[in-house]
Amino acid sequence: MKILRPLRAIRQNCLDCMCGSSNEVQLCTIKDCPLFPYRFGKRPYKKPRSPKQKENDKKTGIRFKKWREEHKKQ
Repeated sequence: MKILRPLRAIRQNCLDCMCGSSNEVQLCTIKDCPLFPYRFGKRPYKKPRSPKQKENDKKTGIRFKKWREEHKKQ
């Protein structure tokens, strides 16, 4: 059995509850379920990343890509 990350496990549980239908998960009416806010497999209360954070992510990705290419040649 594959070990799932918590959010993926919640998503899988919601899919099992709704007989495998992602549309039914979206239309779920069980508001008092403790997993309800997490049914899409994402953190519902996570703040969106700022433009500065996104720019830093791009720079880090570029640096990592260059590093990986340099070390692949060796």
